[in-house]
Amino acid sequence: MTKNLLRNVDFSKFPWDILISTPLRLRLAIKKKKIDLNRVEFLLLDESDKLFEPELFKQIDSVLKACSNPSIIHSLFSTTLPDFVEVRAR
Repeated sequence: MTKNLLRNVDFSKFPWDILISTPLRLRLAIKKKKIDLNRVEFLLLDESDKLFEPELFKQIDSVLKACSNPSIIHSLFSTTLPDFVEVRAR
């Protein structure tokens, strides 16, 4: 039931200090204009080795584009970091 309730929430009406989300949910909220990420100061991606696989990269790319703050700090965390992930992250 909670999952369905969250689909209709307009996240732009809440002040956020920390937001934890999957890339797909965040991408959908951006598309529906339910969240504005232009003031994000820190973007942390966990399990980055999985998030940069080709099928997920479009989701991550749309989130990165929505975070338009010029002074944003990007961080990637992973216990493993294949070469292709490091190349793409750069």
